[in-house]
Amino acid sequence: MKLLLTLIVALAFSVQANAHEYFFGFAELSYSNEEGVYEGTFTLSTHDFEDWLETRAMDLTENDNPTKPTYLQQISREIFTGFQITVNGNSLAFEIVGMEHLDTGLTNYYFRSTKVEKSSTLDVTFDLMMDLFPQQQNKITYRDELKSSTAVFLSNKTKSSISL
Repeated sequence: MKLLLTLIVALAFSVQANAHEYFFGFAELSYSNEEGVYEGTFTLSTHDFEDWLETRAMDLTENDNPTKPTYLQQISREIFTGFQITVNGNSLAFEIVGMEHLDTGLTNYYFRSTKVEKSSTLDVTFDLMMDLFPQQQNKITYRDELKSSTAVFLSNKTKSSISL
């Protein structure tokens, strides 16, 4: 009986130790006609994102207050090195405006662009965290009233165009 219990515990720990088979990042984006900005949400694995930030010499400790503007500015600076949208050759400027830690181990980061006219094509680069996690898979979905468009990004394909 002890042997069986020991075997079960050992298997449970080995499964947990290798629970990470892939890395992912999701973005959803839409255009607000009322405000004239693109708005969106990143959904990232909290643990992976924190590990990635540590490699970039950014330490997010429990003492940091995620509601402080300086905290969100730091997060914005880091995230938008790995997520860019270009419209007619001009890069859009984005900022993180809020965040929410979920009980599932994910964090939502809410972002918006500066004021810009809606474009018919978005050129997207989404290589966020791929420098640390080569298996990283990112996906963006653009939604409007009539349809949605999706693009997938892998380490060998970090750029894509979305026709709206």
